[in-house]
Amino acid sequence: MKIGIDARILGEPGGIGAYIENLVCNMAKIHPQDEFVLFLKPKEFGNKNFDISNIKKVLADVSIYSFAEQCRLKKIFEKENLDLLHVPHWNAPVFYNGKMVMTVHDLVPLNFVSTKRIKLSQWLRKKYFYLALKILGRKARKIIAISNFTRDDLINRLKINPEKIEVVYSGAVNQKSYEEAAKISKEDVRQMVEKEFNISGPYFFASGIWRTHKNLEGLINAFKKMLKSTSDGENFMGAGVKLLIGGIADKNFPDVLNLFQKYKNDQDIIFLGILNAEKQALLMRGALVNILPSFLEGFGFFYPEALFAGGDLISSKNVGAKELSGGSVEFFSPENTDELVQKMIDKIKNPQSLCRQFVLKGNISWQDTAEKAHKIYQRLIDKN
Repeated sequence: MKIGIDARILGEPGGIGAYIENLVCNMAKIHPQDEFVLFLKPKEFGNKNFDISNIKKVLADVSIYSFAEQCRLKKIFEKENLDLLHVPHWNAPVFYNGKMVMTVHDLVPLNFVSTKRIKLSQWLRKKYFYLALKILGRKARKIIAISNFTRDDLINRLKINPEKIEVVYSGAVNQKSYEEAAKISKEDVRQMVEKEFNISGPYFFASGIWRTHKNLEGLINAFKKMLKSTSDGENFMGAGVKLLIGGIADKNFPDVLNLFQKYKNDQDIIFLGILNAEKQALLMRGALVNILPSFLEGFGFFYPEALFAGGDLISSKNVGAKELSGGSVEFFSPENTDELVQKMIDKIKNPQSLCRQFVLKGNISWQDTAEKAHKIYQRLIDKN
């Protein structure tokens, strides 16, 4: 088979780039008889070396979410005479007539777009995304949803035929790093965190590429409200607790950039910047609790990472990854700040409250993701 993969998002911050790289590399190694054609933007085309003989790179200098996607990209794809094209997002050319599989991670663009734009532009962009998703959802031969949560959204909001959708879970990025951290005692990890980051004492931890839908404002407001709680008077046990925030603010979301600026000198909130997997795993392991506050996550890599690291987790209920695990997790409604405040207070009062065994309900591995996606390709190609 000759499979095309639209990999123009590769190298961009966020989960979709990680999805593409892990999917392609695992699939190419498992199926050396097939050719995988990766369409890349100039930077990754020049810098990215896969060292896998059955991966071919093709330059596709077409901006993501641009009008050129609908004009020039179709010709670039067609030139390669593909058996099948996999677009691991929903930004495909609507006039491409070859066999196409599309991955939909979530429907975030229908609710949250760049806040750099004026209100009218934001509204028009949401309408464009809705129309494009609706057309592509009907045009694609098969849609891979990364969770049942996303699948249900596609059916309920876009009226996509359920028979066209197949759920294939993502793996966890750098899973081994998190599993290694889980082997270290909490006491030792906290000493390592203090040495590495010069941070002592209990802390909450959250991390990501921060955009409006990640609900950083809600997290900070809840944390501040928790600190001001008078439930224990002057001796409230929240005194001295920090909020550690990993990752960066997406430059297309000024509302989030403003939060970073507003709290950059706050003595209780510490911004750590981008963290590699090893450092993030240690922070997750040593945290009083990890928090995933998003309004919406089709999957949410932070969720399994925290649990693989042996950390406790308070998570938004709107997260696809919760389908795969149970154990040391508490859920809250992301629209309800008071609910998160109470769960933070409960954790401070009783640090052992979530320390239950992490139970994995399904298979989380990139090999499994790659194999299931490849079987979808094979079935579609065999149909001729």
